[in-house]
Amino acid sequence: MTDTNPQNKEAAAEESTPQPTQEPKHEKIAEEPPTTESSSSSSSSSIAPLEAEEEEEESFTLICKYGGQCFPIPYTARSTVLDVKTQIKAFTNVLPDRQKIVGLTKGKLAPDDTQLCKLGLKKDQRFMMIGTPEDQIPQKIIMPEFSEDDEGYQEDAENDRAIAVHAQNIAKVQTKILKTEVILINPPRKGKRLLVLDIDYTIFDCKSTAETIHVLKRPYLDNFLTLAYKYYDLVFWSQTSWRWIEAKLTEMGILLSSNFKVTFVLDKTSMPTVEDCGNYKRKRDTTQETKKYQIKPLQLIWDKFPDLYTNKNTIHVDDLSRNFLMNQENGLKISAYKNAPTSHASDRELLLLGTYLLTVKDCVDFRTLKLAKWREHVLNLTK
Repeated sequence: MTDTNPQNKEAAAEESTPQPTQEPKHEKIAEEPPTTESSSSSSSSSIAPLEAEEEEEESFTLICKYGGQCFPIPYTARSTVLDVKTQIKAFTNVLPDRQKIVGLTKGKLAPDDTQLCKLGLKKDQRFMMIGTPEDQIPQKIIMPEFSEDDEGYQEDAENDRAIAVHAQNIAKVQTKILKTEVILINPPRKGKRLLVLDIDYTIFDCKSTAETIHVLKRPYLDNFLTLAYKYYDLVFWSQTSWRWIEAKLTEMGILLSSNFKVTFVLDKTSMPTVEDCGNYKRKRDTTQETKKYQIKPLQLIWDKFPDLYTNKNTIHVDDLSRNFLMNQENGLKISAYKNAPTSHASDRELLLLGTYLLTVKDCVDFRTLKLAKWREHVLNLTK
């Protein structure tokens, strides 16, 4: 049946008529490049994060502390450890191979070619650099700085000998020897010489504050002990309690080292107190009161190990000559290690001392050496 409704015929005609304006419009959109709006949204999901990441990487900064100053070290994820050292050299004039970097990573610093992105660093991470500028090394070696409270003036030597031979003081030393028990940490080695070392201000700065124990520990200590151990048994004697001695030696990695071994340790309980019975007045004395000193008589060790150690094969290293008052011929005075945060970068005392101990290791009787002139002896070797 034929539909005679005009509206229905008109609608049907519209449906049968092609719609050319719609189809080309869709094709045009598909062929055209993305609009500005779509491009920005696309780049924000892929390109923009990469750009932001690169900008953030370039802004990373390390803070290097050296000689009481701080300076920035910019880096990227692709920078290497050597790149950092090179920048440090520009600020300090310390060559990369002379730089000791502390606090940048836990444990030993990675090799120079390691990229910083592999070290897990934090933004603005702080670390310390230890090292000596090339133009300062000779002066620092030849002219070590001594602290104001160093003991042992030459004019006091005769009085010190009088104290050492006084009957009352000798009796006090003998009493202390009888009461002291030496506990071995490692067995003595037959045929080795004996090196007795003080701790505070000799190998460790006990008063200064620093971010790491490595700064308070005297430079080159590990190398020095490793070298000395080849020819000398090592003993530490400190005027503090065993609790503090153990803490210091442990923190410095001495008691558990695989490169050398400690034979035994003596603390302040092994130090007798002697008196200046003649009331000798020293330059810095302000009163005439009888002065008393705690000392480290080597006779205590010699009596405990008579078949191993004697006055012929023992050297006692200390920053205070008063400590070897009873054994002046065996005492070697070293400069005090103080103000570690600044002096650590230039201190070379243990390098010199290690050289000296190596040159005299075959001496038949250490008492024949002029230990007071040990530094001059080493410096003359280089002339």
